[in-house]
Amino acid sequence: MKRRSFDLPLAWIATTALSIAVFLITVHAGEAADCKPGQSDGQCGLSTFTGVVEGAGAGLGLFVVGTVCILIVACRRRRKSRQTVEKG
Repeated sequence: MKRRSFDLPLAWIATTALSIAVFLITVHAGEAADCKPGQSDGQCGLSTFTGVVEGAGAGLGLFVVGTVCILIVACRRRRKSRQTVEKG
């Protein structure tokens, strides 16, 4: 029975899109929690800054982990295909 496999470039594009979406959502959440016009509390801009930093960290982490996992799968597939070619 053949195992179902997935398309690696498509998985990498999906991982990249998801990491960008996480970054943008986190930045937008930080901007939404920031000071409104006419409001001043001495920390205006802090929420936007933390949103950018946390979003960049989460997005980059997701991108790196996803890319490493996809590379591991690709290397295993390549090794397996080489073994089947050498046997056959």
